[in-house]
Amino acid sequence: MKKTGLALLLVITGCLPTSIVYAQAKPAKVPAAPVQGGTSPNTAPTLTRASFIQLMDNEFKARDITGDGKVSRGEIEEFERGSALQKALLDNSASFARLDVDKDGSLSAIEFQALAANPTMPDITSIMQRFDKNRDQQITIVEYRIATLVRFDDLDADKDGIVDENELRASQNRQNSIEKSR
Repeated sequence: MKKTGLALLLVITGCLPTSIVYAQAKPAKVPAAPVQGGTSPNTAPTLTRASFIQLMDNEFKARDITGDGKVSRGEIEEFERGSALQKALLDNSASFARLDVDKDGSLSAIEFQALAANPTMPDITSIMQRFDKNRDQQITIVEYRIATLVRFDDLDADKDGIVDENELRASQNRQNSIEKSR
């Protein structure tokens, strides 16, 4: 627990890359630097300069896959890929443990459904603003038709009562231009 807290402190202060924290979740090639406990249970752990240097050396050695005293771009990519994989595996394991309510090592259909049990509530503000013209928090068929017919009329550039492929493409191009200018 003390190591995790200290590692997070070092990440927050910018002294330690996030990838190192995830990499430490798996057995390290080289032992981590010792962390000194505080004088009381409520005191944050401390790290001496010498221990910090040892920690950095250990992290360098973990990245130096070939052991030649240099870390190549390929070694960094391999280390980061391994760190990302380890984080994903830990996240998956935590999700599985959370979902496996009866702790039998498998997910029943009901347990699996918990993945989608509480989806986040979408923001419907723009929909209500577009369709609910009288702002009574209800959309009538008349309000719906008015709003959708306005859109149809905007698409029907030649006003012939038919929206063809060229008009759809032109509308999409206009929309893309607007989004690019933002």
